[in-house]
Amino acid sequence: MGQASYTGGTVKVGMSAEVGNGGTALSGSAGLGRPHGIFGAVAAGFVTGSDGSGALVSGAVGKELGRPIVGKLELCPVAGLGLQFGPSGYYERNYTLGAMVGYPLPSSGGMRFILAGGYQGAYQQLGFHDDTQLGGYRRADLSAGGANHEWYGLLDAGVGVILSGRFSVVPQVRIPLGYSSSDPSFLIRGSVNFGKTN
Repeated sequence: MGQASYTGGTVKVGMSAEVGNGGTALSGSAGLGRPHGIFGAVAAGFVTGSDGSGALVSGAVGKELGRPIVGKLELCPVAGLGLQFGPSGYYERNYTLGAMVGYPLPSSGGMRFILAGGYQGAYQQLGFHDDTQLGGYRRADLSAGGANHEWYGLLDAGVGVILSGRFSVVPQVRIPLGYSSSDPSFLIRGSVNFGKTN
């Protein structure tokens, strides 16, 4: 939410960066969707921190609703799966389900501003593929060769800027709720829509 909708083009490509909790995550994404309909997206990238780096792969599906739910408030339900591989044999699986909301602000010319936020409930599984490769990474959280899991929430808030109905930049603050690593992070997304418009 906060990005150009699929009425500005049925194909969306983008980049995102998240900084916080002792690391930085960078990824690129591609999505396909119908105006005011179902969409899907995949992303790949990497995460770096003091303990090393790892690969990120994720996917999400959602639904653009055809009309605001209350007044000008728009809602977009979304579900996703995120995987992290590394460093040092470490892995994560994150399953999310939630909703994004957007509220349009006064616009100027071809530039639109949208208050963007949302909440996602998440279930995380994490562990090590090989107990000989711990390397100190989250050693305090996991026993050797073991696995762990937890439920938590993600609260996002920011402002989206949309240019010409196709180009989007959305800076946000992400606040984890009920998570063992509870420090907020800063997230920025950029995207552009291509293809058929409506």
